[in-house]
Amino acid sequence: MSEREPELPGLQLVLDLLGQPPEDLLRDQHANSPRHHLVTQIAREAERLDELAHRLRTRALWAAGELLRISERRTPATEHRGGILQGTAHTIDILASQLYDSHKHLGVLCQLYLDTQVPDLPGRARSPSRIPAPAASDVRGPKPSSGGRRR
Repeated sequence: MSEREPELPGLQLVLDLLGQPPEDLLRDQHANSPRHHLVTQIAREAERLDELAHRLRTRALWAAGELLRISERRTPATEHRGGILQGTAHTIDILASQLYDSHKHLGVLCQLYLDTQVPDLPGRARSPSRIPAPAASDVRGPKPSSGGRRR
């Protein structure tokens, strides 16, 4: 049996990396301080990640339901002359890429927050990043492109 993915992956990532939700982190910061602005960005990116995950899940479930209806012959395949999923597959691909990017960005923001907690001491090596990779069930990662922007 596989472990179920969290419904709110943005909130879960913040909890995993920082140990408390963004709302609690915001309460501990002075308004308009650099750390307050950083925590505000963390909160916004966590919400964005949660929204992208919801949109991806909703679109994927719709597509799966559509394919199931066709396979069970409840909906004739001839109704889909332009393609069974038409633009849905493209939308899912875009959402998956955005989810991947948002996960990485939130992880970087959380790591910045952690880096601002303890000042660098002379002779102390920086700790390796504790940012976990996105779960394989969330996204397979961006597809290699033959040009365009670099990651």
